[in-house]
Amino acid sequence: MQLEYVSNSGFVVTLSNGATLVLDPWFHGGAYYGAWHPFPPIPDAVLERLLALKPAAIYISHIHPDHFYAPTLTHFPRSTPILIGKLGHDHLRRSIARLGFTDIRELNLDETVLVDGAEITILDQAGGTAFDGADAVDYVLDTAIVVRDPNGEVMLDFADNPLRPEHAPALLERFGRPDVMVVPYASASAYPHAFWNYSH
Repeated sequence: MQLEYVSNSGFVVTLSNGATLVLDPWFHGGAYYGAWHPFPPIPDAVLERLLALKPAAIYISHIHPDHFYAPTLTHFPRSTPILIGKLGHDHLRRSIARLGFTDIRELNLDETVLVDGAEITILDQAGGTAFDGADAVDYVLDTAIVVRDPNGEVMLDFADNPLRPEHAPALLERFGRPDVMVVPYASASAYPHAFWNYSH
């Protein structure tokens, strides 16, 4: 498995069999009415290559525009499978469908499916906060993804979904020690503001 970090929570994952997955693509333009931009800006040649990808699937963790960014998504073929968690409401699915995508796969949370040889698991919202507290909300907003490459390597990507210490043993038991783990390290404010206290 090879990972290319792009910007914010955006990654391109190239599996050992050559298939690619794109995670949370926000590769250009201003989200939140132009207030946020990918930084540093992605060079034009890299952006052109990224927007020309034909991925096996695109994963969208949640509906916030720095993760679900319509102007980037519209560069990909509308037949590209879009992977989202089944959240109990259809806001994200409807928003993706309005862009013309025809293969939106709402995966049951915590179930594993095969996508082009990779085992994909979309995890439920962890409900953590920057300081290990619980953030209880009435609906599921955010998700995380686990990608197990056909060669056995494992990536856990939590995007904006902070873990709490009690989550670690169950994740370790279920997926083993990950080869790569992406966790939030700063909230939408001054850096370093949040998530400063992760332990091993």
